[in-house]
Amino acid sequence: MEMFLLSLLIIVLILVTDFIKGQKTHLGKLFIVSVPKMMSEPQPLFGTPCVLFLLSTPLSDVQVAIESHWYQEKSQLLRDSIRLSPFVVYDYTLNRTFNHQEDFGFVHSFKLEANKAFSLVVTMIDSVSSIATMMAVPVDSWGKVYFAVTLGHRISITVVTHRGPNLIFVRSSNKNFHLVINSQEPGMHQMYTISTAKSQAFVFATCNSSRDIGTLTGTKFSGELEFGLISGNCNASTLSHVCNNTSILKYGFGDIAAEMLLPYETYGREFLTFDVVKPSSGSFYFLVAGEDDTTVVITGGSTTKSDSFHLPTSGSWVERIIGISRVTSSKGIMVVHVRRSPCLASSQRSNEKLYYPGEVGAPSLSLIVPTALFYFTYIFRMPRFFSNFYYIIVIVKKHFANYLTLKGDPLKISRWTHFPEGQSWMFGQVEVKPNIDYTLTSERSFIGCYVYGHGQYYAYMYPAGYITSQINTKCFKDLDRMKEGDLVDNDCDGAIDEEYLNEKDDDGDRLIDEDLNTFLDSESTKFSNITSVTAVTERGSGVYTEFRNPIYDLDNLEDNPINPEVIVPALAPRKALDVSLTSEALTGFEPWSDWVCTRDCSKTNMIRIRQCQHNKLCDGPLSETRPGTCYFNTKCPNDCPSFRWGTNCIMSCENCVNDCDKFSGLCETCKAGFTDPATGCRKSCPDYTYGIDCKLSCIDVCSDDCLSRVTGQCYDVFEPWHEWHCSRSCLDTKAYRERVCDRSKPGSVCKGNKSEAKESNCYVEITCPNNCDPFKWGDDCVYSCEHCEHDCEKFTGVCQQCKPGYKNPKKGCLEECGRFFYGYNCEGDCTLKCGADCAEKVYGRCSNGYEQYALLLVLLLLFVPCLFILFRKKRDHNVTKARRSSYMGKIGLMSRRVSHTPERASKAPTRSVMKKRSRRTMKDVRSWSSYDDDDDDEDDDDD
Repeated sequence: MEMFLLSLLIIVLILVTDFIKGQKTHLGKLFIVSVPKMMSEPQPLFGTPCVLFLLSTPLSDVQVAIESHWYQEKSQLLRDSIRLSPFVVYDYTLNRTFNHQEDFGFVHSFKLEANKAFSLVVTMIDSVSSIATMMAVPVDSWGKVYFAVTLGHRISITVVTHRGPNLIFVRSSNKNFHLVINSQEPGMHQMYTISTAKSQAFVFATCNSSRDIGTLTGTKFSGELEFGLISGNCNASTLSHVCNNTSILKYGFGDIAAEMLLPYETYGREFLTFDVVKPSSGSFYFLVAGEDDTTVVITGGSTTKSDSFHLPTSGSWVERIIGISRVTSSKGIMVVHVRRSPCLASSQRSNEKLYYPGEVGAPSLSLIVPTALFYFTYIFRMPRFFSNFYYIIVIVKKHFANYLTLKGDPLKISRWTHFPEGQSWMFGQVEVKPNIDYTLTSERSFIGCYVYGHGQYYAYMYPAGYITSQINTKCFKDLDRMKEGDLVDNDCDGAIDEEYLNEKDDDGDRLIDEDLNTFLDSESTKFSNITSVTAVTERGSGVYTEFRNPIYDLDNLEDNPINPEVIVPALAPRKALDVSLTSEALTGFEPWSDWVCTRDCSKTNMIRIRQCQHNKLCDGPLSETRPGTCYFNTKCPNDCPSFRWGTNCIMSCENCVNDCDKFSGLCETCKAGFTDPATGCRKSCPDYTYGIDCKLSCIDVCSDDCLSRVTGQCYDVFEPWHEWHCSRSCLDTKAYRERVCDRSKPGSVCKGNKSEAKESNCYVEITCPNNCDPFKWGDDCVYSCEHCEHDCEKFTGVCQQCKPGYKNPKKGCLEECGRFFYGYNCEGDCTLKCGADCAEKVYGRCSNGYEQYALLLVLLLLFVPCLFILFRKKRDHNVTKARRSSYMGKIGLMSRRVSHTPERASKAPTRSVMKKRSRRTMKDVRSWSSYDDDDDDEDDDDD
């Protein structure tokens, strides 16, 4: 146990020192990731979680901030933080609300940033039969060129960015894959262009498509700035055989598959492949070329003979079942391990595909790490899923197998399997338990480690870690800047940190202590003549420079200024002892420069030069040449368009006033805001300067630094800070405050933080607003919103609508309606209803009975006309009745006079005569009545 603690302390000290030096590994301070679309419906067994972050670190006091970004919203959807302990794996679960539905476009991205280095493993749980896991690549290890790897069916490729704006170029390798971009539909080998901003994720997918388009393996993604690439499938399937009958092949069951790929700059030239335990369906490998004219040799596998083949162009790929093998290549390639779909059993009732009893596994993708990028310590945990098998694969050189520890104890592997022609490499597999934190460590050498698991419904696999040094770029031998354990190939021999600090030539390259590691040295643990195929060396007498790839190291140009007369900078090693120089040095000459290409593109030879020191005699040539491969299969800088320079015209000098030198990028004058004309004006003006040649001072115009290095525009000023307040998370005890940039100026930009946090006691001794009763809000629930129509927001008191008689829902409806207003939100007008202010503000009732008097007045106005009409009709009826009575009396008197006349009395009238008289009399009466009425009207008129 004491030895374990001592070795653990040594590892921690090494890691802390190395992180300060800026090592590049799977450990980093900043990660940005995204996940493929989840295809299945939420499962009751899982609940809502669908993404699991596994974070670990060998360091102490690591604070990680987690944020989620959505490109259409300025605010973050998620903000949280966690604290990590050394060598302990922390799991953080995301729910399915972050799942996206898009097949093409911007989607969610997740940003994890810490004050110290940590590692991140992303586990995607789609359903009980669909699980994938990937090792996330830190942002500082991203590159500018990738080649995608996918399986068939429902492809998903996601680009994630950190800096912006960034242009991503996509060249499809599949003629059947078409996407409409800006009303254009490019085909095979044509270019897509995508513009991304800071911290965005852009997805290419066919998750919602039923059309099978095949694989997009070999599709090239390149960007103007570094970016990350997550490649795989929403639901992948492969050809599989019918169980117990390998001659019948069918597409098997699917599974989510995803891997965050390493960039082209890390492609290797030696790989070791293996078999996994349990599944009978087996595995196969994708081998993808990073450059044209690449030769690949596979030694081992199912046959004893070597399998050699040629990949003609970059992005070319093959699919091979190679088993336990050693893979070497003439140029950098990428190797990806693929698990097959499980074998199938045919149903007796139909052609439905069924799982064969006991068969486990499903499709998965996993990077195979080049041997040059093996690391020496790994931290991991196996999440517990369903009926599962959990394993790790360990790859080590046989001389160092006894120096491995797992959880502090010596690693015990009962069976080691040797790789063919693999320089004593061998591998073993160990079954581990879930939900246990493991640390695998090597005290004497770099080792490889892979984590995998499978059940009856799924499989996953990922590398437990790796170095991310750019071994596939041009190598500059720079022993002056070499540091122990810097994880850089300082001597350009294709191996990283292979030397011990022992004044011996451990790697047999005639250089001593030139590429130092931090491992313990002993006679039994020396490297012996390691000759890795991960480098193409060009050795000559004296000082030599080795080149892997004729591509500029764009990130190191500022540290290695280019001589205008040559392309490659001259850097002479000094710290290491070069045995071949002992008899060559001449006192009059300065040291030879490195071997470089000339400015004549018709010549492939390389040249080196030296100068004679002042006032000294020199005897010998000033330059030497030797055969090389200058400008072979590359575009000559002389043919570059305006403001482009270098091999293949990949460099830009757009910040120069006039066009620059095509070989060095040198220009006469830089545009305003830029400096360093010797390298194409790639540098912006230093802080507190601006203008042409950066000669103007920002202090003179702004009293501080400038916003614009071109015009000297000053930063705007922040408005005063808002009050300190607690966050909306009841678990966060810190207090926060914000300020905004000058809102009077559209598009204003201020310098400084927009928010601040301080330690406080938020929600420690008071009730959190989320726990307040209805119509109560604020800290400790001290505020009321009882006049809101519905319950208010618990942190601000804002409600949707006020009850009648109250207003201002944004302030909890605490204000009563003012004068002359009533009703909901005080929108009713009392003057229209009452002619004055209302006596009551809820329904708007009027004061002093004005409303009742108004009603009586209306009724009175209606009653008077009716009364007049009734009186007129009554009077007319009485007049008519009186006149009729008077007339009938006259008729009766006349009748009596006639009946008393003797002559008429003796003559009695007949019945018919009497009827006629009666009718004539009634007719006369009616006519007389009418006549009398007319007379009455005339009388009235006369009156």
